[in-house]
Amino acid sequence: MFGCIRLLCLLPIVCLFLYLPIYISSIHLVAITSFFIAWLANCKLLLFAFDKGPLSSEPSITLGRFVVIACLPIKVQKSPSPQSHIDDQSKGNKIHQKSKEGNILHSNYATKVLLLGILLRAYDFINYIHPNALLLLYCLHIYLLLELILAVVASMARALLGVEIEPQFNDPYLSTSLQIFCGKRWNLMVSSTLRPTAYEPTLNISKHVVGRKWASLPAVLATFGVSALMHELIFYHMGRMPITGEVTCFFTLHGICLAVEIFFNKALTNRWQLPMLISRFMTIVFVISTSVWLFLPQFLRIGVDVNESLLAYEVQRLVGVRRLSDIVYA
Repeated sequence: MFGCIRLLCLLPIVCLFLYLPIYISSIHLVAITSFFIAWLANCKLLLFAFDKGPLSSEPSITLGRFVVIACLPIKVQKSPSPQSHIDDQSKGNKIHQKSKEGNILHSNYATKVLLLGILLRAYDFINYIHPNALLLLYCLHIYLLLELILAVVASMARALLGVEIEPQFNDPYLSTSLQIFCGKRWNLMVSSTLRPTAYEPTLNISKHVVGRKWASLPAVLATFGVSALMHELIFYHMGRMPITGEVTCFFTLHGICLAVEIFFNKALTNRWQLPMLISRFMTIVFVISTSVWLFLPQFLRIGVDVNESLLAYEVQRLVGVRRLSDIVYA
């Protein structure tokens, strides 16, 4: 009962967050606001209404901390349980290990910044790049830009809150299956948000319909359906154009393929597996090819029709090339 009352009190804020990106003129800020506020913040508020999610994880939370956690795509890292019998050597080893992991992380981001810089310089030779290769560059551009933006946001949140923030990406190009790619390596903030809002409720219902063993299959399909809906909303905010359904097809296809993968894993009880290099190659090829086929055209469509997409904006601002519509259709 209390959850319903809290939900009714939060509904005006949820509606405001849904409409907020429409009143922003910059397509760059629209994309960020739609992702951070209209999607993730609203999901956190809906979970908070029923005492779930990151906003309910702390019994006493300050207003500033509440706003930061709600509005930014971050997840505070849980502190390890205290241990009373840890000697100084163990503590020193942990500090050394943490410092080593931090250095590796910084080196990883530095490499990705360098790759993004090289990629942006490659746009100077846009007329000499094959169209298919250009699409691959756009995929890499979106991935690097998204990860670096989220890393900057996480650093800001870490400075504001004084806590450790869980990483948003975990080297998705090392995924050996769709299940690992979607659940453990790609955009982990989205995964952790969709899990309590879509996957777990559907899983609990499906257990009574198809049984515990196969309940994850409809739960996966429902989760990808919600993800498709929210991505369509983001693209609508960015372009203010009718929905074409390509993005929905993209996530529906991924959801079906992931459900099939889970089905065979359960049916075969993991007795037969491809070599790691082959499974990794197949996973990345599938993700990139479907992105080029169904997901990326939506970026290009927005860039063509409104002369400014997130990708086009970054290319124009950082490289100074002509508008994306001229590049694509030259």
